[in-house]
Amino acid sequence: MRRIEHGVIAVLAAALAALSWVHWFRGGPVGEGPPGVAPKAEEAREETVAGGAPPSEPVGKAGMPAPATLGESEDERRARVYAEERRAEVAGAEQARFDALLDQARALIASGGLDALLWAPFPLQTGSGNDRDLMRLVAEFEGETDPARLWALAQRIRFHLTDPRGTLWTTDPAATVAMERMTREDADPLKRALALGSGGGGVARNRLLHDLDARVQAKAAGILPAPSGVKEGDAGPVADRYRELLGNPDAQVRTEAARGFGRWAFRDADVDALIEIARTDPSPGVRAAAAQSLGAGSSDRARKALSAIAADPTQPESVRAAARGQLEGAGVLPEGLLRD
Repeated sequence: MRRIEHGVIAVLAAALAALSWVHWFRGGPVGEGPPGVAPKAEEAREETVAGGAPPSEPVGKAGMPAPATLGESEDERRARVYAEERRAEVAGAEQARFDALLDQARALIASGGLDALLWAPFPLQTGSGNDRDLMRLVAEFEGETDPARLWALAQRIRFHLTDPRGTLWTTDPAATVAMERMTREDADPLKRALALGSGGGGVARNRLLHDLDARVQAKAAGILPAPSGVKEGDAGPVADRYRELLGNPDAQVRTEAARGFGRWAFRDADVDALIEIARTDPSPGVRAAAAQSLGAGSSDRARKALSAIAADPTQPESVRAAARGQLEGAGVLPEGLLRD
């Protein structure tokens, strides 16, 4: 009888050992190997890295499923992977837009020097935008010294701050405050001027009146919006500064001043100064900008001057076309002036 009992015990022990080996080979928990056998270090490392993924599912290889994190279901893993891929796609698109702006800035410098960055029109841009991107761009702009990168960063910041995009558009007041501060405090006139494009009318008016660099003043003059709720006594100093800039030897400074002056030319003397520039400035570009600006007013004096410029055969076509365009917009252009 005792021999039979020993035989049964031996069979049971063998069966348990076999089950332990089978469990281990099927990928049981680390540390649960067959009796007397320690788990393999490499297998333990792979299982930890993969977060529980089977050894047959490579980790970190393109085109392969991302490993699940501890306690993550398959649906949760797929949602996480989609979100990560989407973030990478958005970041790549944002980088591509910035790189295109950087190429544009370098082309501007190559063709017209650093000042060309000041006078270049704001480029059309796309994107959704968010506060995180905005504050990153502002921080980069504040620490940047390369002119091309400054210009590219300024365009993206302006896009985030001034181009609404429905429910996707968000902005951080701290970004606006930071850009306004740089328009006043930065020692580099280029950075002050580029920062202006992201501020409001109050910032532009402040720089127009108080900046010591005529180029910064002119940049502010070109973007300063029409006055709203401004008393006549407050508008006078602004108009006076426009008239000062119209006498600047730099044609581009005069162009920017002429472009924005019409919105502030309420006094007869201001209208007369703009008319004189539209007729006689040495630069056709300045004359055309002045003619376009005259259309912002509604005075009979301005309309008569535009009619005379549009009919003047000694004026370049660009100047005459600017005058005609303003008259057409006001609905007062004689039919004969539409043809040369």
